[in-house]
Amino acid sequence: MGKLSETDMKMLEKAATEFLRGDNWKKLFLSPKMRRPKGQDYPSLKGKGYLEILEGAYGDEYYFWIMPVKIFNAKPDGDLRNIEFFPKGQISIDEDYIMCFLRVFVEKYLNKDFKVWGTHFDFEGFEWWGENIYSYSDIKKMLKEITETAKLLEKDYDNPVLDKVKKDYNYHYLIYSHIPGLTEEGENNVIKKNIGVVTDFYRRFVKRIELMMKRYPDCTHIAFEYGLEGTFRMREEEWLKKSKHP
Repeated sequence: MGKLSETDMKMLEKAATEFLRGDNWKKLFLSPKMRRPKGQDYPSLKGKGYLEILEGAYGDEYYFWIMPVKIFNAKPDGDLRNIEFFPKGQISIDEDYIMCFLRVFVEKYLNKDFKVWGTHFDFEGFEWWGENIYSYSDIKKMLKEITETAKLLEKDYDNPVLDKVKKDYNYHYLIYSHIPGLTEEGENNVIKKNIGVVTDFYRRFVKRIELMMKRYPDCTHIAFEYGLEGTFRMREEEWLKKSKHP
């Protein structure tokens, strides 16, 4: 096989970057995580604590680790010595839940010029395989919008203002199982009927992040970190501690 040209290499890198950022992820790739109990209909997950927000570090991949951090530089330059992570205040959320229900918010409030250690691709927005940093002030704006969105979803679900928020919603995470032969309209009806699962998740998320900031008032930012990237970061931190580097 011949060597790829510079143009071909750039095209491949662009395609990989767009895919890993999530631009080409479609609903059909997201497999159902819940299974319908035998002999029952398709019951809603409302009232059962789903979608889950887990305390501490859960797994090293397929989850996002969300935790308070301190930034010792106005703009991180990739040096871990300028960033202090506080894993004791950490929560974990399934990456699919971020993709389906929080994507609009995490992309909107991300400071795109705020890059940190662990970036493997030149992303312009939220990094699905890396770290994302938000200031407390931007987080507060995000939580306010999420709260307002939850209210509007319950009051006026079909409002066009919500179209962008709902475009990634996946009914598989709102009921126990897959419904064979369901049309796009049918999916929307299932989501609408079970929207309480989403709004419950939004409110628990808001409450938990507010608690995180309250418990860590001396921190300045919150990191959304892909779990696998987090394990790499921790190894690097351990190396820095053991090394003679200042």
